[in-house]
Amino acid sequence: MLRNVLLSISCLLCFVKVGSADLNYALKISKASYEELNILTLNTWGLPIWYPKSNKGDRYHDIYKALQSSDFNVICLQEVFDKKLREELQPLTNEFKTLSTFDCKRNIGFLFSMDCQGGLMTLSKFPIIRENFHQFPLLDGMKVEELIGEKGFLITEIQSPHGTVRVINTHLYSGQTPKDEQIRLAQIKHMELILTQFYQEQLPTFLVGDLNIVHPDVAVQDTSFTPSKVYEYLSSNLGFEDTMYEISASDYTYNNQVNPYAYEKAKRQKLDYIMTMQSGMATNVIKKRACVAYDGINSLSDHSGFNAQFQFTSTDKQLAAQK
Repeated sequence: MLRNVLLSISCLLCFVKVGSADLNYALKISKASYEELNILTLNTWGLPIWYPKSNKGDRYHDIYKALQSSDFNVICLQEVFDKKLREELQPLTNEFKTLSTFDCKRNIGFLFSMDCQGGLMTLSKFPIIRENFHQFPLLDGMKVEELIGEKGFLITEIQSPHGTVRVINTHLYSGQTPKDEQIRLAQIKHMELILTQFYQEQLPTFLVGDLNIVHPDVAVQDTSFTPSKVYEYLSSNLGFEDTMYEISASDYTYNNQVNPYAYEKAKRQKLDYIMTMQSGMATNVIKKRACVAYDGINSLSDHSGFNAQFQFTSTDKQLAAQK
């Protein structure tokens, strides 16, 4: 009990270091075919406490309206900690399937309650076969807000028109110090262990979310950033392929030039990713648009940005039909 109270008090100071990227996504795109996987990743900045300029009431409603009117058929959300945000998003279940409960909560001392699966929520217009949340280990030296967040990864297996696909929705440890990167690498290795032990079926897999890592092209453009060991491990050891190799001026997902909630002195970064790992029937998957979506600003519709669509070939459809 005492530990929860102390964490609650500390949280008021630490949790104001919110989010990781601006939403910056325009809905002015061509209509997607229902037979395409049209994926959005979004850090909602849905923290359960008040913080300066949070504008949560309007922002939560704007996020709901934008998601409700979008063409995405798979949506991966992070930082859906706040009960008020989950209540705002509840009507999405009229159109989307989700196994992410809106009822489960855990109390943080006497101050507020949070969700039970690390702030993660995955919604799909296609049927969901199964879904499991796996929490990352709590390591020595972690920041208080990270301890309270109890982050992890949400694995959702979805029955697409072309067969089953696996979507891993995650939010890795924040920060840009070598120690922060070391903790992120430990989280990815824990994810690798869980996948190896419990998800041995070969499926086309998407790693989606706020990875809080430095993109290689960003490190090339700004040498003050250190290339990410986590990015290298995901690519070389786990076989994930990034859907965006080069970063242009409009591709940063943390950018105070377009996001009024980003820190004024913070450098532009790309912290949010959609990666693919192709196997089995998905060997011939075509990436129709090599783009990644953005994180939480007050409106989805007023800014430029990107999504990622994936289209299956006829060969994939034949293989899927045989399964």
